[in-house]
Amino acid sequence: MTGTRPKLADILRENEELRSRLGEAHETLDAIRSGGVDALVVATPDGHQVFSIKNADQPYRVFVEEMQQGAVTLSTTGTILYCNKRFAEIVGASGRSLLGTSFSELVVPSSRPTFDALVARSMSGRTVAELDLRSAKDTAIPAFLAANRFPADNLAGLCVVVADLTEQRHHEKIIAAEARLRATLKEKELLLKELQHQVRSNLQIIASMLDLQASVLADETARAPLIESRDRVRTIASIQEKLYSSYDLTRIPFRAFAAELATQLHRTFVKGGSPVHLELDVDDVELDVTTAVPLALILNELVTNAFRHGFPDQREGLVKVDFHESAAGLRELSVAHDGVELPAGINVEDARSLGLQLVVALTEQLGGVMELRREGGTCVALVLRDAS
Repeated sequence: MTGTRPKLADILRENEELRSRLGEAHETLDAIRSGGVDALVVATPDGHQVFSIKNADQPYRVFVEEMQQGAVTLSTTGTILYCNKRFAEIVGASGRSLLGTSFSELVVPSSRPTFDALVARSMSGRTVAELDLRSAKDTAIPAFLAANRFPADNLAGLCVVVADLTEQRHHEKIIAAEARLRATLKEKELLLKELQHQVRSNLQIIASMLDLQASVLADETARAPLIESRDRVRTIASIQEKLYSSYDLTRIPFRAFAAELATQLHRTFVKGGSPVHLELDVDDVELDVTTAVPLALILNELVTNAFRHGFPDQREGLVKVDFHESAAGLRELSVAHDGVELPAGINVEDARSLGLQLVVALTEQLGGVMELRREGGTCVALVLRDAS
């Protein structure tokens, strides 16, 4: 079964309408290609597509709105015609409230001459300036402005890009403060070196005076205390010079210093081939100079006494130095030896010898407690709480 066949006249009329529409389409495409229509024809896998100026302008509008700098357009009188959201954030206001207002009202009074000069120069081309803007909280905001007139001759006004310099100024202040701090530290280092030099010179003078006084005495018993005092002064000078030469006086590595000091005393008092040995067990701790100096002097006295009085007649034995820091904040320095024990009646806190008296005084200076232990030998221990 077949339907009604179309009439020839209808076919011809439909064909003519299609030709007319195709001709109009060709004319439109030719106009777009020749620039007569503000649009763009792009070849795609799905055929030619037409993009109007609205399509092309949209990415730029998004870019301006999302950029990290403020963007403002001004009339020739300085009225805000447009601003992006970043500029509104900088001055702490809403974009709608800024439209129609004068830009100079957002400039602090002291910076308005700079802004007026910027506007005047921008009429001749791009120009930049740094000035302070006024926020909604009436605080000054350091800003960098780049201004230029509209590129189109038929548009009168300015394009202004605004960069917030608050963070940059903050960094500049930090850098300046660091520079001042370095200068202050440098000055203090020079003063400290001068102080070290003066202390070292004074200690050398005292040692020389003691040495001179001892040299005029014929009695060996009378000379001995002077010689000991001279040696102690020289030891203090040596300890002071070593500790104060540290890079950081608040973080002196005590283990390395204690090992060097004890080893040097071992070589001084125990000759080669001696059966007296030295053993060190010192925690790797860092002390400030106000703690390290007294501890070093105490260590020097205790180790010296151990070598000098603990092993007469080439007696065999061991001198052990310990320094430990507990979790409870306690520090303990001990010097023990298995040589000749101290007499039973000796009380370290009431000692008559100059060396032990010095140890007691330094212990009190550190706020510590001294203990004398006689378990398998002689051990003098200093216990103090971590002041930090």
